[in-house]
Amino acid sequence: MSADVRTVLPDPELALLASCLTQGSAAYYEAMEHVTAEDLTRASHRALWRAIGRLADSGTRPDAHVVWEALGEDRTFLDEAGGAAYLVSLSQVDMIRGNTGAYAKQVHERAVRSRLRQLLVDAVQSIDEGVVDVDGLQEQVFRLAESRDQACTFDDALGEVMAELDQPADADMMPFPWFEIQHWTRGLRPGRLYLLAGESGHGKTAAALSICDSILAAGRSILYINLEMERRELVLRLAQLHGYDADKHYARHRDLDTNPLFKLGNTLKAARRRSWIKHVERVAQMPALIRRYRPDLLVIDHIGLLEAEGRSPYERVSNNSRALKMLAKRYQLPVLCLCQLSRNTTGGPPVTLDRLRDSGRIGEDSDVVLFVWRERNDKGELMPTGRFVVAKSRMGRQGAFDFEFSGETQKFVPRGAR
Repeated sequence: MSADVRTVLPDPELALLASCLTQGSAAYYEAMEHVTAEDLTRASHRALWRAIGRLADSGTRPDAHVVWEALGEDRTFLDEAGGAAYLVSLSQVDMIRGNTGAYAKQVHERAVRSRLRQLLVDAVQSIDEGVVDVDGLQEQVFRLAESRDQACTFDDALGEVMAELDQPADADMMPFPWFEIQHWTRGLRPGRLYLLAGESGHGKTAAALSICDSILAAGRSILYINLEMERRELVLRLAQLHGYDADKHYARHRDLDTNPLFKLGNTLKAARRRSWIKHVERVAQMPALIRRYRPDLLVIDHIGLLEAEGRSPYERVSNNSRALKMLAKRYQLPVLCLCQLSRNTTGGPPVTLDRLRDSGRIGEDSDVVLFVWRERNDKGELMPTGRFVVAKSRMGRQGAFDFEFSGETQKFVPRGAR
């Protein structure tokens, strides 16, 4: 390749590097919001990008001469392209000043298309060889889509907020079964991630099923990703909200007024779409299910059992929480995610987000964080009394109320707000 690139029509990658070499660190920081070194097509350009980044972080203006010195051993990457002369001519590429962000977006989009193209080529080869990994392929495609730039102006974001506030209170909203939580959070809304956290046995699944029952009663549908218990047990616990008693035999009772299983069945049939219980182990498998079943609410029980890449549980939960957040936004549905906490040895209720510090970034990614907690007696046994805590609520407020839980009916009866 010629060392002089001034006469070549600048593709976005050349224009991006020229912007950073001539407009200082500000151009680099604007670009890095959209692009990474891996998005650049040539090893020489990736080496330049890393050198520009080191200089910008040290407060040094990254012009061609300084960048050449900063390259160090990475200069070998530029030898084939023309060495220092190439770097100088690169800084003279015709480009539009102030257009760095647009160049960066074009580079990133091109990189995503290239990765997708290669992914499909590899998939076809795997199919021909009879060793295709469908789940792995879904996950890689999902991550590529997730990486696409989603930036918008403050004006656009403000417009979205004002449009949401102008909507009627019940537009696109699904209700919580408890007035206090409904009031503090403004209900379950599309595009938001809701976290329901609690220790083992404190009532996470019971609370989630109460929410599901409220959604079903409103004629909406649910996709319940069940990773913790048998689906038969899950349905029977949902039926307890309708009066089901495990000690009674209902098989021969087909009277709607006396058989809670038929009551639940009619509630399910009244919904505009059917609800589903599925067992999947990766977030990447969920987009296909959402497109197929079109649920109004997605429930994950629970996030700690989902598989993900990462060297530690913290990293795996963080990767999954971010993916679930993107899932909620992309498909514009509320996602209710359950999270199991380790045993609280202090004796008090988990009223702060500090209890999530070992659970990855789920607290930061969630729009609403709800804790369920039950008291223990002197013997360490769980009591029916406890508390719901809304520890975080974007566009809402925090709050707490005490409840009494009935294991027989699986219901939480409020005792008073705090």
